[in-house]
Amino acid sequence: MIVRERTEHAVFRIIPHQSVLNSSSRNFQRALYELFSARTKPRREGYRIITQPAPDFWWITQMTADSITFYCAMPAEFADAFRIKFNNHEQWRKSTLELADDYEFIADNNNTELYAFKYRRHDMFSLDFRYNEQNTPVRDLLGVTNELSDGDAIALFIRMETIRRAKWKKLADYAWETWDKGGVPYRPGFDPLRLLRNIANGITYVFYEAKTLVEDVLTGIERTFYHGGSERKQSDKPTLPNADRAEILVNGDLSTQTKNKRNLPVFKTSIRCAVTSADPVKREMLARSVAGAYGNLAGDNRLELVKINVRARQATEDLRNWKIREIAPNVMSVDEVGKLTQLPTADVQAEFADVLTANRRVEIEIPRVFLDDRGILAGVASDRGTEHPIYIPTNQPDKLYTARVVNGSPRMGKDQHVINLVVEAKRKRGIGAVIPDFIDEHNRDKAGNQRGMADAIRDHLSPDDIIDINLADTAYAPYLGLQTILHNVADKRIAADVIAEYLTDFLLSEGDEDKFQTAEFTRDAAKVCSGDLTDMKAMFTDAAFRKRKIAELDDVFDMDVWRDFDRMSEGKQGQIYGPVMRRIGQITSSEFLKPMFCQAHNPAMDLYGWIAAGKVVIIRCKMPDGVPMPERIKQLLGYWIVMLAFLIKLAQGGSGAGTFLVLNEPHQFMSRGLVHFTKRMLREGPKYKCAPIIVFHDFSAFREYSGFVDTLLSASVNWHIFRNTHVDTYVKLMPYLSRTFADAQMAFEATRQYQFIACWLAQGEYEAPFVCDALEPVGKRYESADNSKLTREHARKYGRPIADVLAEIKRRVPQR
Repeated sequence: MIVRERTEHAVFRIIPHQSVLNSSSRNFQRALYELFSARTKPRREGYRIITQPAPDFWWITQMTADSITFYCAMPAEFADAFRIKFNNHEQWRKSTLELADDYEFIADNNNTELYAFKYRRHDMFSLDFRYNEQNTPVRDLLGVTNELSDGDAIALFIRMETIRRAKWKKLADYAWETWDKGGVPYRPGFDPLRLLRNIANGITYVFYEAKTLVEDVLTGIERTFYHGGSERKQSDKPTLPNADRAEILVNGDLSTQTKNKRNLPVFKTSIRCAVTSADPVKREMLARSVAGAYGNLAGDNRLELVKINVRARQATEDLRNWKIREIAPNVMSVDEVGKLTQLPTADVQAEFADVLTANRRVEIEIPRVFLDDRGILAGVASDRGTEHPIYIPTNQPDKLYTARVVNGSPRMGKDQHVINLVVEAKRKRGIGAVIPDFIDEHNRDKAGNQRGMADAIRDHLSPDDIIDINLADTAYAPYLGLQTILHNVADKRIAADVIAEYLTDFLLSEGDEDKFQTAEFTRDAAKVCSGDLTDMKAMFTDAAFRKRKIAELDDVFDMDVWRDFDRMSEGKQGQIYGPVMRRIGQITSSEFLKPMFCQAHNPAMDLYGWIAAGKVVIIRCKMPDGVPMPERIKQLLGYWIVMLAFLIKLAQGGSGAGTFLVLNEPHQFMSRGLVHFTKRMLREGPKYKCAPIIVFHDFSAFREYSGFVDTLLSASVNWHIFRNTHVDTYVKLMPYLSRTFADAQMAFEATRQYQFIACWLAQGEYEAPFVCDALEPVGKRYESADNSKLTREHARKYGRPIADVLAEIKRRVPQR
């Protein structure tokens, strides 16, 4: 007994991507032809022989007044292979292909009518198709949704089953033989016009034969009785003109598509259109509108609409069971089917954006280097419907510690992104951070997530990993001097010399750089005073202090320069030290800065040791509540902390833990000196495992410091580009973005809130930018702890009482 096994079908939903093109959809159909040409041999089970139906492929378009959805279905055993074929089709591979477990064809028996699309002529004749027209007929088909009302629906099914090439060759050869003899091959089935034409041809033939018979009789009689009668010329056999052939040859010859079809792979193709509407007149209208969408494909052949009246309900039920009963399906080439099975391109997606679900994200194949889970988790990216965690690689330190720039408009997720980076880097890879926080937010958003960077980081790391220095707690003064470096290096002479170079740049960075004699004396003063600002001031203004220093360090440094200084007049001395004293005075005259910069070295404030151990050091750069921080104080403090942290990394020479130096909205504390210092830090940072993370809104914030923008654009940094309403940002970044995005507008439209474009370096070169979803706020990923007590405790633990500090500074000054 032969048993035909039922086939289970897998259904995929296709969400088209904005990169969709249809110029090579015929190639996709060729690939499917090869895939579905496979056949399963019958198998024996006892007395039964089990057979399976030939594999088929379904292309389904469902349309309602508010939605357009594309599906495809095939036997379940072909699902994985189909996914591979789809993902390897270059023009569709970025579209989302997902299993549609919820797929259901719903038809109202009372309000649904079923129509078929059938070839007008024999299968040897081809439809017209032009693959340079990528939106025909898909745009016209989707345009039918404009005629739909609530409750109306259209479901278009295209079923394809392969035909063996040998069988198609026999069918095509027979049809072409008929054509070459002057005839016209016809499709199977009853055609009244063709019947009438055949009857007319028969009657004409009968008259011709009767006429020929009479003429032959008369010729015989004439030759019998009238010897030598004339020869009669036999009349030509009459033929009626074939209207079908004349119609096909209206342009003089068959089309190239028809001539090529005999050599192409073909499918048995059945097309059904289920139209649902409460109004029977509208059902007819909608069906004809669908037929009209295929009107542009009319060539030597065309598709005609045929209403299914016989067993219509059974035919509808068959569709639910993946069956179509048809005696003579259309035999279509892969080129023809490629025009029927299209996805909407970006233009069509935009036209029907209100009803069509489309993936407008710009995606590329994610570079494997960013999929290595040994790195730092930074986000989630989608590649053809599959989500992948994205990691910042950690296997090459010089690449890991290349600077990162996080850019985007307010409330796009920049701060939360940086919070996640710092927390992930510390928790999973032991990388520390220094965070000078000039914003110091403490509020939460509507979801309860901490918006303040300092608080969020503090409350999601172990207290042992956090150092929280709150400068607003002015009852205690932390030490921010340079002695923390000198107390931790072996060769203090060389260290003092290096510190002097950087400190001189810091003190002469506001227009005094060209005062070479001042710079020389400032460098020597910084060297012999080990960067102590109070001692440097005394070195210039206190002769007794200079004398003691000359005697103390004469065998270490060249102190002749200070003997020469003593021989100068007071006026000359004033000209030399005037510029540097102005800058030192800005610090020593500030009641906020003086206790931090001018106190003696405090070993408890061991910034050097904390950075080496990979601590996350938060420095809250804020004055007491209600007291605004002057711009000058911000600039001095910001530059100093950045310089101090980087000098520590230089002194450590790349040993110890790596460090992220987070500069959040640096325009708030930017200065010309810091711009200049940043160039050096970006260039040398990777060697010393120091990676600045620079966070800002847009480049216009640095209009006053254009050199900073130029530095970022030319420094080969890693870009994390969140959505930015300032389109000029994308214009400036197009040299980096152009590998993925055609123009600035395309880049602007690529992301939404909490998404960013990753334009990152790998192996010394930029990989193609890709769109990435930022991680959820850290409070949703890790348990939060209230570590606010650390902020209070560390101010006292690592600072000194302000009264003691001020008394000490006062004692030091009179001794000079």
